[in-house]
Amino acid sequence: MAKTKKKQEALSVSRLINEVLVAQLSIPFRQIVNDTTFSKYTGSKRPDILISEFEYDGTNDEQYIKNLVAYAEAKDDCKVDDKDWKDALKQGKTKAPKLGLPYFIVTNCKTTYFYNAKTLKQLTLNGNPIREFQTIDIYRLIKNKLTENPNLDSINTNVDSISTISEAIFNKKLWELAGVYRGINFKDNVQKIDFTVGFVALEYFEEKEEIDGNKDASKVYWSTCNDEVAEKIKNNLSGYISRLEDETTFKEFKNVMEVVRIAISGDGKNKPLIGVDDVKQIYGIIDSMKPLHGTGFDLFGAVYEMFASSKEKKDFGEYFTRRHYTHIFSKLLLQDEDVYNKKKEFSIIDPACGTGGFLTESFKVLLNNYEKSGTLTSEAREFLSKKCFYGVDVRDENISRTRLNMFLVGDGHTHMYSETH
Repeated sequence: MAKTKKKQEALSVSRLINEVLVAQLSIPFRQIVNDTTFSKYTGSKRPDILISEFEYDGTNDEQYIKNLVAYAEAKDDCKVDDKDWKDALKQGKTKAPKLGLPYFIVTNCKTTYFYNAKTLKQLTLNGNPIREFQTIDIYRLIKNKLTENPNLDSINTNVDSISTISEAIFNKKLWELAGVYRGINFKDNVQKIDFTVGFVALEYFEEKEEIDGNKDASKVYWSTCNDEVAEKIKNNLSGYISRLEDETTFKEFKNVMEVVRIAISGDGKNKPLIGVDDVKQIYGIIDSMKPLHGTGFDLFGAVYEMFASSKEKKDFGEYFTRRHYTHIFSKLLLQDEDVYNKKKEFSIIDPACGTGGFLTESFKVLLNNYEKSGTLTSEAREFLSKKCFYGVDVRDENISRTRLNMFLVGDGHTHMYSETH
């Protein structure tokens, strides 16, 4: 029985490494070591997963360990705080210092917690508990912060780091959605992209209402749509969408919202595209993405990169510029706009904005510049949210996408216009 459990655990860890760390988080496979004895450091007790800045060739133990950024104890089929989990905690507390790391990770290959190796307190990132594996950049950041302050358990970062963290996790969740989508007969990937962005926006709207202090507890929101019964989740979401379209500024995004509502509830003539069990699963995955407000990345672009085939990328090409271009161009064009000055406010216009890639990246660059210079005042936020950005496009559906994309990156969607209006 013990051998069977060990074999199953090894299989789960292998899948975790290949499907999550390598495929989803882009960590080079040769920089990950699984269940290898580094006796000089941990004796006979093998660390389950190690991630280093250097590749391991079987002989460079010292170089590999010296440049470690993460160490995880993996248990299969256990629950948080049960006997096996507590055993992993005990091992982590012992091994992490020997490996030169101020923190360690415990995972059951589904749920993942990060712990301070000295205090055993759970780590948070920008106020949120870390519940997912991260990219190498984030492991490095956590290691450096805790090396400077070994008692730290709450890690805060700037806008650029928030964006990096959030997009890495967001992409991981998109992989989970892709698994659900395999059983859904979307008309094409354009419909899949709009459906995904629209569904995410439903969760995001509640976050923004809470931050702005406008949430009305008497009304239905994303969080109140949840239910054990899948049919009720579907019905609640449909009612939530209708309320947003009727009562809030979300009516500006009606085109994208309707893609979601019709897909889960039908249009009166056709049955729903997506079954209630899949709706429940999609809801759960997107709910685990939060918080997303203010993350500062092009959400539509991230979804596009995940789901568009070569054909869709060709179709989208007339109004979608790849994100690595928009990011570089925006940083170059706005590098001197590092301080907000009310007397020198300016406008940024994209006369063929497509889905808003240049505008979202420009918003992020200015937000980060003002934060770094200490000039991100309420007036500066008002400028970015309602005065600075203008977008025009010949396609009505693109303007809906741009408005939603700007709203999701932090706002600034007010002045987006179709040439037909």
